[in-house]
Amino acid sequence: MKRVALLMPYFGKLPPYLGAYLKSIENKLFDVLWISDLPVENCPTNFKIISMELKDVRDRMIKTLGTHVVINDGRRLCDFRPMYGQIFSDLIEGYDYFGWGDCDLIYGDDFNTFLEQIVLLGEYDAISLHKDFLTGPTCFLRNNEKMKSLYKKATNWKEVCSFGGNGGVYIFDECGGNFHDKLVSGEMTLEDCSKIRDSFCGVLWWEGGGNIFREDVINESSLKNGEVVMLKDGHLTIDSKSIPVFHFVLAKVPRWFQCPKKNCLDGSVVRITRYGFFHGEWEWMTRVCRVWYRVIWACVNAIKAHGFKHLFKRFFK
Repeated sequence: MKRVALLMPYFGKLPPYLGAYLKSIENKLFDVLWISDLPVENCPTNFKIISMELKDVRDRMIKTLGTHVVINDGRRLCDFRPMYGQIFSDLIEGYDYFGWGDCDLIYGDDFNTFLEQIVLLGEYDAISLHKDFLTGPTCFLRNNEKMKSLYKKATNWKEVCSFGGNGGVYIFDECGGNFHDKLVSGEMTLEDCSKIRDSFCGVLWWEGGGNIFREDVINESSLKNGEVVMLKDGHLTIDSKSIPVFHFVLAKVPRWFQCPKKNCLDGSVVRITRYGFFHGEWEWMTRVCRVWYRVIWACVNAIKAHGFKHLFKRFFK
């Protein structure tokens, strides 16, 4: 069996949903290498804590990459994900595959099936959970020199290392620059831009060679249409349809989306709606009381932060 590691440098403040993530990766067929100065408690055995400060990571980058590096905050690290194989080469020794990921995900037991059928057989050099661009939330590359140094084929990788615009993030790991917005909106596709070389995804798709898996595996619904994600006895579904992994990056945007810090996934049934995580059966009391409590509390916090005018614009724009 091929061994798989997800590299996850994380700095700043621990998110409230980390407990849910930790619970969902229990018994999954990959290791998470948590590179951080933040302590984490009650970790599963496949969550490996590697104590390191952000300054130490930056020093590694400068030494390994041999170029100027700008890191404004932890989010900026996303741009360096395609370079992780070289930056953290000593940490992934012995693994057949390495990758990177986010912690605002819930993995179901079906993700192990995906790993067994797609990743662990060792047939692919790169595995993306999106068909159009390489997935930042979870992806896998073969642990060899070719894949670890492939980022150097991007025409602007050194500029990306010193990038400071757009809030300090270039989105190099996925699509790159303004092209990302056009791709998400449907205005363009990667096939329309076969000459693009300012993102890691571009060089991987057209210059990387090898065997690449690229299919829509991850679900990233905003849950705005009333969908309900349910995790029951390890089985993950959205409106009763099985899914391997759910990325709630869009669902968590509204202020009323809440995830309890402790015991996020404890219990036999957990539901995720546009209002956050709920435990137990989807009874009337949850619908009437707990949902509206979250909405009202979100409004109170919005008023405290921005005043009534901001709240009025949000509801009536």
